[in-house]
Amino acid sequence: MRKVLAIDDQKQILIFIKGTLKHYVPEVDFISAQSGEVGLKMAEDELPDAILLDIMMPIMDGYEVCRQLKSNPKTKHIPVIMLSGVKKDTESRVKGLGAGADAFLSKPIDPPELAAQVNVMLRIKAAEDELRKENKNLEELVEIRTKQMLENELKFKAIVENAEGVIFLLDTASVFVMVEGKKCSEFTLVNSDVIGKPAFEIYEKIPEAIKSIKLALKGEMSSCLIDGNKLIFDVWFSPHYDSNNDIIGVIGVAVDITEMKEAEKRTQLALEKAQESDRLKSAFLSTMSHELRTPLNAIIGFSEILDGNLEAKEINEMSAIINNNGASLLEMVENIFDITLIESGEITIVREEFLFNEFLLDLYVAIKEEAAKMNKNHLDLILPLITENEKFNVYTDQRKLKQILLNLIKNALKFTQIGNIELVFEREILKNGEAFLKFKIIDTGIGIEPEKFDFIFEAFRQADDTKLRKYGGAGIGLSVAKKLAELIDGRLWAESEVNLGSTFFLNVPCLNKAIPKIKKSAVDLDSLKKAVGGSLVLIAEDDISSYLLLKHLLKAANIKTVWAKNGTEAYEFCMTVPSIKLVLMDLRMPDMTGYESTRKIKNKLPKLPVIAQTVQALYGEREKAIQVGCDDFITKPINKEKLYNLLEEYLK
Repeated sequence: MRKVLAIDDQKQILIFIKGTLKHYVPEVDFISAQSGEVGLKMAEDELPDAILLDIMMPIMDGYEVCRQLKSNPKTKHIPVIMLSGVKKDTESRVKGLGAGADAFLSKPIDPPELAAQVNVMLRIKAAEDELRKENKNLEELVEIRTKQMLENELKFKAIVENAEGVIFLLDTASVFVMVEGKKCSEFTLVNSDVIGKPAFEIYEKIPEAIKSIKLALKGEMSSCLIDGNKLIFDVWFSPHYDSNNDIIGVIGVAVDITEMKEAEKRTQLALEKAQESDRLKSAFLSTMSHELRTPLNAIIGFSEILDGNLEAKEINEMSAIINNNGASLLEMVENIFDITLIESGEITIVREEFLFNEFLLDLYVAIKEEAAKMNKNHLDLILPLITENEKFNVYTDQRKLKQILLNLIKNALKFTQIGNIELVFEREILKNGEAFLKFKIIDTGIGIEPEKFDFIFEAFRQADDTKLRKYGGAGIGLSVAKKLAELIDGRLWAESEVNLGSTFFLNVPCLNKAIPKIKKSAVDLDSLKKAVGGSLVLIAEDDISSYLLLKHLLKAANIKTVWAKNGTEAYEFCMTVPSIKLVLMDLRMPDMTGYESTRKIKNKLPKLPVIAQTVQALYGEREKAIQVGCDDFITKPINKEKLYNLLEEYLK
């Protein structure tokens, strides 16, 4: 069984490596050491097939351990992968290469990348072991041949004919006199073709081989690579001496190193991938730091200077700034949640019928708000008129469709400085009755270079990473839009010309019906006070800020509140205060969760309305809330209008 030795002074890293290898490379026997001295002893005793070596260790660091490993004849052939805690440190990598390291991994370690590197090192080790074994065998065969060729030619010929590589002899005129071995055809040296022919003629297009033959005829050993039809050979040319120690030709030994070369290519690709990964991680962290700190700076800064000494106008301006930056921050967090949940397959698609003209009205309002928020009111927004023809029903996930279109519009706004942005749509009804909505978002922005199309829909990427800082944003919007489009069975693609603009196309299947639908009107606060004012509502919430927000919103509707800080208190209040008319239940609380508290409350008071407060991004949370007995749900951050609608519905 192949062995992998990990040398790291941090026990948790060793546990992590062991778990990763057990999951991805279960056939490997894992051994470990927590110091360089113990690791050197264990490497000499166990002779592992690969070593994972931490650079930063006390007493003896990874560089010294690597040097000693590579200077020891017993361990010098073991591949060493150095583990660095620094993501981009050319000096450390150069120093590690000087010490003999074969590869590098940066902490935090990506499990699949670790497994891939270990697999590559194991393959290289196996290939090198096999190569050394074959070299040794062939060297023995060559020695036997040179010593016994004249007296035991038939016996030697039987042996070399079955050699895994290729053995050949040239005379002093560089003419082939013998070629044997199982891989002659792959070596492009078939006996009937080359015997009696000059090697200089055979290798006229391989100057390295001709040079090596000439050196061998002068008494010097040399080597070169020869690429055959399918295989790559490492060919050694040695002078062939007679019993008087005179050169009578050249002995050639060709060893198949195709697998080793392929392993080197895989290692190089893995290294390039790791370097690109490091670059993207660094760019992502830098971008996210900027994108998070910018709105937080405004939120925290203006919150600190808000006090009663300010004029009402100043307070309103600062409140608006805090609200806008909070919304931007929330949007980024929701996009990151969406990317994570989409890639893990844990996002919920909720298809429903809705009136398309009302959807357009909401979309237009959101588009104009985004343009104002991004200071792009100088751009000409071309939005098609809504006519009677748009009064038809659509069957898809309304929220996801709106999110896709807004992400595309915001992308156009971000990269367009002058000109216009146009939204075009049409409904296409096929002969079989199927219907599609076709959208185009056309801008006059900076455009996209053709070679950049491959990754504009990748997460945390833009057509030019430098634009992340120039134009802002985390590079998530287009990726979310693409993945959401596929989830609702749609298709999203783009066309563009540099400096002329871009067009994004979205095709989404829809329902071909014209069913009227009544849209629920917004709640009038005065009417709400008359209808439900004086009611007592239990707020089950462990976070005081969330409780105070709900208390303030309910107080504005003349609704009384009582506060339960966990699920146990919520249950006890419901059992002892019969005047409670409704419960706003946070699902994630200490002591007893909102799920368990709801289940207990509904067992005793099945008619008491319980509205769950859910985090919309978490898959299955709303569904689980309904299963335990919640009558409805509202997502955080709390939307005032939605809250008042629910209160009116359940308290009347």
